[in-house]
Amino acid sequence: MATNTFSYILSAFSLISLWLMGNKSIWGIRVGLLNQVLWIVYALMLKQYGLLIGVFAYTIIHIRNLEKWTSEE
Repeated sequence: MATNTFSYILSAFSLISLWLMGNKSIWGIRVGLLNQVLWIVYALMLKQYGLLIGVFAYTIIHIRNLEKWTSEE
């Protein structure tokens, strides 16, 4: 898959995730976590290892949010 196409997919997943979280849907966090896996693939494809720092941080935040949301239900 071309890196250009992959970047569009990453952007779409990011926007969908944020939209769902704004609607207080747990699926926003789940899509966000899936998106982080795609970011790892993308960073490794491009050998842009600095992106992995953000991936790590966003993954920790998504897991934290998932734990908070599920404990409130």
